[in-house]
Amino acid sequence: MTKNSVGEANGIISGDKIVGVNGACSLDPNGVQNANESIRKIHSQPTMLAVNRDDEIKLFNFNCNASNPSGLKIALWDQFEKWLLAIEPVAIVTGIQADSPAEDAGLEVNDRILWADKVTSAVGERAYVMAIQAFANNKNKEMIIYVKRNSALEQVVIIPKKWDGKGLTGMKIIKA
Repeated sequence: MTKNSVGEANGIISGDKIVGVNGACSLDPNGVQNANESIRKIHSQPTMLAVNRDDEIKLFNFNCNASNPSGLKIALWDQFEKWLLAIEPVAIVTGIQADSPAEDAGLEVNDRILWADKVTSAVGERAYVMAIQAFANNKNKEMIIYVKRNSALEQVVIIPKKWDGKGLTGMKIIKA
């Protein structure tokens, strides 16, 4: 748990076992996947966590956003991170325009986009086109992308939107 985070402020403590996120159970094989996807989306929506603390189920409600993240670090993150770092990127960032949503989000030239709104290279040849469509489909909404930067995985929250420059993000990407 990150100090002074939304999760800590709402009473979640290190060692709590997350058993549900917004109604998705994390005790069955399919629920683990659903709960992990839900945790990654909590940046932009009200969230209810069900946790097991000392064999007692406790419920927590809170709101997070890009400037006020949850602070949660989940055990399955290590597996997710290893998987993402092992796959081929969908696209490579080759340019960032000044004062753009991409610059505001902290994207950098040479970032390798591994995940764009659930689109990875694992979906096949259409991954690049699907990633571009994901930015358009998330116009004016927070969108989580994962990039490989200097061999490390970085989570970036971007809001594709109309701005003074070209496109919705202000970044130029090429197919990896």
